[in-house]
Amino acid sequence: MHRRAAANLAGSSHQRTAHSTTTTHSSQPSLPTGAEPMYSESDESDTESTGHTSHSAEFQELQEEDDDDTPAPSIFSFRSSRDGLNLLRESEGRLFNAQNELYALPADDTEFDRLDKQHLAQLLIVGGLYLPKELVESILAPREGVERAILDLGSGSGSWAIEMANAFPHAQVVGIDLAPTTTKELPPNCRFEFDDFTLGLPHYHHCFDVVHARFIANGVTSFTAIIEEMAQCLRPGGIALLVEADFELLNEHLEPLNAAQDDDDSPNTSWLSRFFMETYETLKQRGSDIDGSRNIGTLIRDCTLLENCGKQTLYTNVGPWLRGTWSQNPHETLVIRRRILEGSNPTEQERYDRIGELLRSDLLELGDSFKPLLLSEGYFPDVVNQILDNMKKELNDSNFHSYIQWHFAWGTRRIETTTGLDEESLEYSSGESSPASGSAGLPPETNDDEGLSTPFSGMSIDDQSQYS
Repeated sequence: MHRRAAANLAGSSHQRTAHSTTTTHSSQPSLPTGAEPMYSESDESDTESTGHTSHSAEFQELQEEDDDDTPAPSIFSFRSSRDGLNLLRESEGRLFNAQNELYALPADDTEFDRLDKQHLAQLLIVGGLYLPKELVESILAPREGVERAILDLGSGSGSWAIEMANAFPHAQVVGIDLAPTTTKELPPNCRFEFDDFTLGLPHYHHCFDVVHARFIANGVTSFTAIIEEMAQCLRPGGIALLVEADFELLNEHLEPLNAAQDDDDSPNTSWLSRFFMETYETLKQRGSDIDGSRNIGTLIRDCTLLENCGKQTLYTNVGPWLRGTWSQNPHETLVIRRRILEGSNPTEQERYDRIGELLRSDLLELGDSFKPLLLSEGYFPDVVNQILDNMKKELNDSNFHSYIQWHFAWGTRRIETTTGLDEESLEYSSGESSPASGSAGLPPETNDDEGLSTPFSGMSIDDQSQYS
């Protein structure tokens, strides 16, 4: 019998240390309607030192039902002395997940801090937590007798899932990651699970109104398969949301920047572009579907389970060179974040400045996060250090102007192709108030099959491409 393990963190307060994690459990949010029930096989968790960071959490065994005697998934307490080394491994002084060797970024507090900066940059870029705004909000609108549910794949530091739980207190939010954060206080309607979603999530099929995945490319071998699984996890009319970054760096004229070489000081070359190129080639050779990340709009349209598909490309400045100057006052950044979450947009200058500085800081740390990967794949240390040192000098140079591309794609679950659902689920999907029964909130339809590619400085959030 094939088994896969997934640890479940529910409403807990965790303190990460060099040796162990202390956990205080509180009540677990209910599973989304339609998810398989679980029974408890609880034993005492411990904090025995293992020499590595470990997690005290509930551990959920998911089994393939290959015979009639297979029980529903079970939950039992995680013990650091028994299971700690199964979740994390150490390399080059950083902690990494130990479940999926393909995913190459760390899973430690330093990386979670970087991901929080990246999340805040996305919050400023989009003007909120998701695109398309009106469609997502119509799908998640409260309805009597229906519990809304949101799934975040590759939840990382947990910021998106936590803020969605706060924004939609009537919805249950589940974040899944190879090694999710264990240090943040969770809203009562939010929980995180240790799991590898690339192995499939059959226990969550037809359970969610929103399934979200952001920056997962380096950990997946096939975006086509991931999109199919996201669609399977949706209820009829629910929406799949994908966000990915492009590894092609552009100059201020939106032209590709060439990778810098040791003996080449030609114009229009960049060490940041060199870092992107080396990382891209390494990830691709290891099996990551990096090319799929820039084609998510086409791939989501090709999924037969989805309709009302759309895509959008945004270009953002790296560094605060586009407008104004950057203020490093952390209070101002918190004010901007609060205003966005409350629906009040910052000024244009504030957005450009803070996006640019957040992305610059994010990329400075990203180089260090990918360094263990490059070394493990055979790069000489002096070569890696040369690339990263020059990249950091470039990022700190106010004369260096560049853009990064962000790809957004979405699609709603077809009603007519949904099978194996009970009558109550089908009634929900076809009701008059169902968000899937119309096209409320969808952007104007266009015939541009390649989507829009417009500089962020001149793009409206409403400039989008939609597939019929």
